Amino acid sequence: MAEEVAVVVSDWIERDVTDRRRTTFSSLFFGPMIHGRRRRARRQTDAHAHYVDRYDERLFAVALGILLLCCLDALFTLELLGKGAREINLFMAALLDIGNATFVSTKLALTGIGVVFLVAHAAFRVAGTLRVRHILYTILGSYMTLFVYQVWGLACVF
Repeated sequence: MAEEVAVVVSDWIERDVTDRRRTTFSSLFFGPMIHGRRRRARRQTDAHAHYVDRYDERLFAVALGILLLCCLDALFTLELLGKGAREINLFMAALLDIGNATFVSTKLALTGIGVVFLVAHAAFRVAGTLRVRHILYTILGSYMTLFVYQVWGLACVF
């Protein structure tokens, strides 16, 4: 009996003593893909605002759709501007005055950062009623509407 306890204790001592919570970047980046297990709130009291390790596949598809449509928006905006259209967003117009590369990189960076933030907070509620997840769906719908509008604009120009 004492030998079994000694083996268990020695196995425990040989374990890696690195606390996974101390490696912030690797936990943030690799944790959800490899080691993540939590997909829902642990307790009933956490249901209104909680973080998870693994996200829903639909949420990934929505985020990917937003980023893809953002890229197409930048491309179509530059194409429409070349055909004589004008940018009505003053911030984006100022970026276009600096250069196309600045416009595209800033647009994609801001959208990417925003999408990552919203996905991380997808289970949270805004004003106690609206889930952040639904804001992502609304953004995707808005980009789809903008995509159709820009395709229509390009079709009318040619």
